Amino acid sequence: MQEYKYNPACRCSSCRRSGLTGPVMMVTIGTLFLIANYTRFDFGDLWPVILIVMGGLMLLRPSSSRAGHLNPGAQPPTPPPAPSAPASSSQNPSSQVPNV
Repeated sequence: MQEYKYNPACRCSSCRRSGLTGPVMMVTIGTLFLIANYTRFDFGDLWPVILIVMGGLMLLRPSSSRAGHLNPGAQPPTPPPAPSAPASSSQNPSSQVPNV
């Protein structure tokens, strides 16, 4: 089994969830400062919420699917070749009447 490494170019569920960790933490910290400014609670009372959010993110990480994961530096799979064009008919193009 290969070691999992976060790849920002990968679109698997696990990489998308790992990519949200930073923004979720920034929103959490900003919300705590906002609450500290507009309520009677101080940031010193609210800092355990950061640990709770981090723990929640860590609990969600193993439940993410790694199907289709691309390790950093790996090439994405090549798409299948396009279907071949149908053989041209032997009729003269001028004998065909366009639909109007």
